Amino acid sequence: MPGALAFVFGWFAFRSRVTGVYLSIITQALTYALMLGFFRNNFGFGATTPDRFKDLLGFNVQAESTRNVLFSISCVR
Repeated sequence: MPGALAFVFGWFAFRSRVTGVYLSIITQALTYALMLGFFRNNFGFGATTPDRFKDLLGFNVQAESTRNVLFSISCVR
């Protein structure tokens, strides 16, 4: 996900030829906005601490089928 977000941001930044101070301000603002979103759990990824991490995008992480799918994805990657 971070790579996809970086690609989209980079594509827009280089396409519009933003440079210098404006690029650094936009980068810092985007980083801060995403940090707030992830740490406040507004994106639905679950908790930031492992003891409260029970759901991942609505799927129960404790379920055997979810664990098998996650393991398969990590192996393919």
